[in-house]
Amino acid sequence: MHIGFRPESIHTAMTTMRILPFIFTVTVPLLAGCGQDVKTAIYEGESGFGFAANVLNVEVSDEDMNRISVPIYRGSEEYDMVGIGFEYDISASGSSEPEWADEDPDGVFSLTTSNVIFADGANTAYALVRFNDIDKLGVTDKYRIRLTLKNDVSPSGRSQVIMTVSRKLTFNLIGTCDYFDICMFEKSYRSKIYKAEEAEIYRVEDPYSEGLMNEEYAANGWMGTPSEFVEFSVDDEGYITYEPFCTGMLVEGVNRTYCYYPSTYVWGKDFSEFDKENKKISDTEFQLYPVYCLPDFQYGFLNDGAYPITVEIIEDLR
Repeated sequence: MHIGFRPESIHTAMTTMRILPFIFTVTVPLLAGCGQDVKTAIYEGESGFGFAANVLNVEVSDEDMNRISVPIYRGSEEYDMVGIGFEYDISASGSSEPEWADEDPDGVFSLTTSNVIFADGANTAYALVRFNDIDKLGVTDKYRIRLTLKNDVSPSGRSQVIMTVSRKLTFNLIGTCDYFDICMFEKSYRSKIYKAEEAEIYRVEDPYSEGLMNEEYAANGWMGTPSEFVEFSVDDEGYITYEPFCTGMLVEGVNRTYCYYPSTYVWGKDFSEFDKENKKISDTEFQLYPVYCLPDFQYGFLNDGAYPITVEIIEDLR
């Protein structure tokens, strides 16, 4: 079912912003998200455990000593141990929907322990994911892992985190670019752009903070912490792919807005027709066409869902 709403507080806060009028659509699949057990786990209780975010992009290198540390937080010292579930995405490369298995069939990634214990007085502990050989990781490949808290989830409801793991690459500054997110902003903002030595992968450095400040998201309490960079890959045919990235916009001052590659949004509405719109236009111009959604508030997307982002290199240092 689709639910659209336009709270008056949203209209007031957004009068000078790009998304006007604001519509937040929720798509709730049958048998998912509405059960009493889910409501109880997320909303009842004054303390408990939670991940910092529902989405993480993680780079690994030899310096990481073959492990990934994922922080878990607790609201009080009422509980000191939380169970962790581990799943690995075994879907074929290019698949729009993950296929979760209880273990990595190649034996590269694993959870070091199924229980995480908090030290006395500590509000943070870490789930440790082990990777046994970094040389088994492809230079441009992405690996997805899902961790789930099994007990005493906090009211935040962040009981799961999906991590996208990749090898750390070497990025060099190639110039400055104009980054225009038409869904969020009235104009483009200038940022530094980098390219990897190992492949045609680009990074735009913090393209959101300036716009969030200038266009009054921050002044109205709608600014969170955006991703440090927006990274996208270009394949041999000129098509672009990317992992989810955070725009820094907080819907209703709470729910973080992420951009997803269209076909990876699988919660009720099919946006895959927009995959082909993610493309390299020229050596200095690129177009991303993501879906704007709210992982913290599952199944939601903004307005029409998908909007273009243009990246144009203005000063080319190559």
